[in-house]
Amino acid sequence: GNSVNTQTQFGIRDTTQPLLEIITVPKAVRRYEPIVVELNALDNSPLTNISAKLVTEEKKILGESNASPSRGNPVIFNTAETGKHLLILEACDAYNNCNTSENAITVEECPSKKVFIINARNDQKTVRPLMEETLSSNTCIYEYNTTNGALPDSGYLANFAAVVWTSGNSPRAVP
Repeated sequence: GNSVNTQTQFGIRDTTQPLLEIITVPKAVRRYEPIVVELNALDNSPLTNISAKLVTEEKKILGESNASPSRGNPVIFNTAETGKHLLILEACDAYNNCNTSENAITVEECPSKKVFIINARNDQKTVRPLMEETLSSNTCIYEYNTTNGALPDSGYLANFAAVVWTSGNSPRAVP
């Protein structure tokens, strides 16, 4: 029999930056409140990284976080320094094309006791209203959802008067 072999070579040249569709960027947070950045980045090529940096107006890095485009969100736990800062978001694709967005954010003091809730409930319903009803009004309550990916370390948790870790999906009280 007869046969014909053909080889074709082609290359991909992608010079287009990813498109940042920012969903949630807070304008202000309280001291030690985690900054969770929820954003979509779109590109014709696979995305390799989504990152967030909290920097002072003098560009000193206070905190940074990287997230996989397919899992989790960038989370910055280091919000100890109060004042006006910039939250710099960046998405990069497989061809090293990156897009950056700078967002003003203010870290404000929390003048009272701080309680940190780590919400690991299966249904992810917030427990914050129950805590606000139970605790005095002069308590700063922060709630963090474990579906964001990263978990805070023990050094960060030491900044709080109490840490509450919720779990399960039943609304019943534990006896």
